[in-house]
Amino acid sequence: MLKIIREQGAYHNPPPIQIGEVISPPPNIKIRVGDLQLDRDDVLIADYLLADYARQIELKNVTLQSTLSTVAEHTHTIDSFQINQANLKLKDTLKTGDLVALLATADRQTFIVLCKVVKT
Repeated sequence: MLKIIREQGAYHNPPPIQIGEVISPPPNIKIRVGDLQLDRDDVLIADYLLADYARQIELKNVTLQSTLSTVAEHTHTIDSFQINQANLKLKDTLKTGDLVALLATADRQTFIVLCKVVKT
């Protein structure tokens, strides 16, 4: 009876976050979690972990100052230049050996790569 209660309790508890190791980077990602190897069909990856992830960002109170010189010894000075918005495009992605936090979906058929984690 106790075994059945434990099994039913475990069934309704959310799966724990697990740590996996990237053994092959995207786009053909492979991740090892214990004795299990996941491939690209088994995982969903947080968008910011992929190469060429882009976001629009807002900048407040950013002012640049510069002096431009040309070959003909002619100089232009820019007193100030204000930036309010910019696009940020990340070029890096997960690499072989990176550790990632993984969360299994309720049916435990798909794993979500939440973030890259590091040891300090």
